[in-house]
Amino acid sequence: MYDLEHQYREHEDQAKCNTDFHSVAKADTHIHASAMMTAVQLDQFMRRIYERDRDRPLDDKGKTVGSAMRGAGFQTKGEHNAESLNVQASYRMFGNFKNFNAAFTPLGSRELKSLFMGYEALEGEYLAAMVRECAGVAHEGAGAFLEPRFSIYGRKPSEWKTFARWVRRWQVDEMPGVLIAIQLPRVYPVWRRMGAVTSFGGMLRNFWGPLFEAALSDEDDDVKWLLDKIRVIDTVDDESIEDHPDLAGLCGADDWTSEKNPPYGYYAYYMHENVARLNALLRARKLRSSPLTFKPHAGEAGPADHLATAFLFSDGVSHGINLETQQEAVALQYLYYAAQVPIGVSPISNSVLFLKYAQNPFPTLFKRGLCVALTTDDPLMFHTTPTPLLEEYATARHAFALSSVDMCEIARNSCVAAFSDEERMDLHNDENPDCTNVPACRLNFRQATLQGELDLLAARGGAL
Repeated sequence: MYDLEHQYREHEDQAKCNTDFHSVAKADTHIHASAMMTAVQLDQFMRRIYERDRDRPLDDKGKTVGSAMRGAGFQTKGEHNAESLNVQASYRMFGNFKNFNAAFTPLGSRELKSLFMGYEALEGEYLAAMVRECAGVAHEGAGAFLEPRFSIYGRKPSEWKTFARWVRRWQVDEMPGVLIAIQLPRVYPVWRRMGAVTSFGGMLRNFWGPLFEAALSDEDDDVKWLLDKIRVIDTVDDESIEDHPDLAGLCGADDWTSEKNPPYGYYAYYMHENVARLNALLRARKLRSSPLTFKPHAGEAGPADHLATAFLFSDGVSHGINLETQQEAVALQYLYYAAQVPIGVSPISNSVLFLKYAQNPFPTLFKRGLCVALTTDDPLMFHTTPTPLLEEYATARHAFALSSVDMCEIARNSCVAAFSDEERMDLHNDENPDCTNVPACRLNFRQATLQGELDLLAARGGAL
């Protein structure tokens, strides 16, 4: 009905604006730092590094960058190409998270991954260069901000100091368009079996302890400096692995000493609790101007209780497609709409791993008014152009028959997910069509519809 009444007016109003989709701000709120480059970009980057640094020492035993790359199987002649890196998506990944995770390791070489995607080898110089290059292309060519996820594993407390020094050394926080996010992979059993931790509580202390200690310290060290640079905390792992949704009666984190992984909701509760406490401490000590947000992966696979848990504990989610694909999540979808919880959907990634593109509920969720935006997840596997976020939008536009107004509204949603209200006003006047290219009639319709639902809920709540 809205389209019938306002379709032509929208396009007339949009034509009067001084911007278009390519110039409005947009944010990729779900992208993993180790997979920011496409396979072609990574191949070209590695070739440049080989030509420039092949004789650069890696250790005091005679190993060089060139010998390490050749030893890993990197071919320096014409017979090598991007596909040889074995990082691009294939049919073998569908429903198989193990094969997907293997693609994060170029040529299957841990040494090569450490050299190009780690913080320690050569002080993480190559990873910093990759982030800078990707962010520069996205920000200058597409008006895009990137929210790359960097992993802190909770294996040992010193991980934070290593990461903070890397960010500071290469001024990652000052790279145009970079919004730093941290993810905790849900791999507690790995560290428990290795003996790195003796309980789940130990892993939590390794992850959170250095942050609380830095916030309480009067000394200005690297981790304390970092506290004001991080924007997002995330958790990530294979959601399709069956876990126990009933959290009642479970032991505390320090008493969880088995090698079994805690349920999704158990992780989410402790992450939320620590984010809330750290925010309170940072606010009391005036160490941050805006709070950390908790935006976990949720709802790509697994049971509906993952989305229920995320609704209770998070500030937004990555994926969320099960809100429509699972019958049990229908009521949750309404709650996500009413609360306008930001959802970053990655249809191209989803199509490779769990849900074919034509079946993706993104257009349905968008038309219903949920705060959905498009994200890339892992360009290394899933994308082919130098601007993966624009590739994601272009693919969705054609596949889902999105209008130019739709595209700009989705971009606006992405900024709602990435920035606070104050930041968006600085970035652009959020209600000014000349800045967002979303006509006032569209914004007014969305707001009036949402307010009608909220009024209905308030009235029914009073009746109860």
